[in-house]
Amino acid sequence: MEFRVGDTVYPSKKAVRARCQRILATTPIGTKVNDDDFQFLCALISERHPDASKKIGPGISAIRVDYVVMKSPGLILDRIDGTRIVGCSYRKCLCLPTHRGEVTAALRFAVDDQIFTFLLKECPIGREVPCPETKRMTRAYEQNVDHSAPWKFAVLVQAFMLEHQLTFESIALDEQRDEDWAKTLADKVIWRSWQEFHRERAVLRIVDKSARH
Repeated sequence: MEFRVGDTVYPSKKAVRARCQRILATTPIGTKVNDDDFQFLCALISERHPDASKKIGPGISAIRVDYVVMKSPGLILDRIDGTRIVGCSYRKCLCLPTHRGEVTAALRFAVDDQIFTFLLKECPIGREVPCPETKRMTRAYEQNVDHSAPWKFAVLVQAFMLEHQLTFESIALDEQRDEDWAKTLADKVIWRSWQEFHRERAVLRIVDKSARH
């Protein structure tokens, strides 16, 4: 079953777990993860960790790999206010869905029509387009629609919450699920406001699924 982290769709939860394990295994102890891994881990923690708000606090400035428990490598979160969180388990991000994760999924669902319209316009069925990351020509089944910096999807969500004085906890979801098993936003005013906010700010691009972005 596919597993989404940020704007990237992985073939399975196992693939996400493997990437987390690779980060811990290849990042030198005491050093920061690279930019690609930083973006991946921020999205994973923000969308999937059950204690995301406590872990993230005012925001994450860097993520390091260091010894955490019993001299085992783990993730250290440096926060923008100078505080540090020692130990943030990626395994907890791969467990049962959190309300924060379900709200993020509902926000994605609310703008699916914008994503689909962009994809059809930029890559009609049968047409190949170049990936800006890999420079490889790709067809529809090989592509993801990515949110370009600085308005990455997580940044858009945070800005929307701030502008409308919302929190993940304050956003209610409809219990009835759609055919893709994603809950939807219960407040249609928030739904419409979010769609307009996304439409005005999001800069979309088509990338190769194999690209790290």
